[in-house]
Amino acid sequence: MSNITATDIANIIAEATGSTKKAAKDQVDLVFKTLVDQILAGGTVRISGFGTFTTPVRAGREGTNALTGQPLSIPAARTVRFKAAAGLKDAAKALPLEVADAE
Repeated sequence: MSNITATDIANIIAEATGSTKKAAKDQVDLVFKTLVDQILAGGTVRISGFGTFTTPVRAGREGTNALTGQPLSIPAARTVRFKAAAGLKDAAKALPLEVADAE
C-alpha cells in the first residue's frame, strides 16, 4: 500500500465525476483549508463515518532530559487530536494483517 496525496485524491475525484483535474484539486484544497481553519480556530470538526478532530490542551508536566538526567519543565501546549469513527475502526480491524503491516 502506498501513501496518497491531496493531488491523488483530486485525480480520483476528477476521474469519478468527469470534472477537470484542476477543478477537483481546487475543491480538495478548499475542503482541507476549511478543515484546518476550523481546527485551528479551536472548533471540533466531526465527519460522519470518518472521525473527529479536536484541539485539546495538553497539561504542563515535569520531564527529564534524556542526555543529562536533569529535570525540566514541559509547558502546557495545544495539540491536534483525531479520533476515528467506530465504522472506520471496525473496517481497519477487518483488514488482513499483511495489508496493515505493509506501510
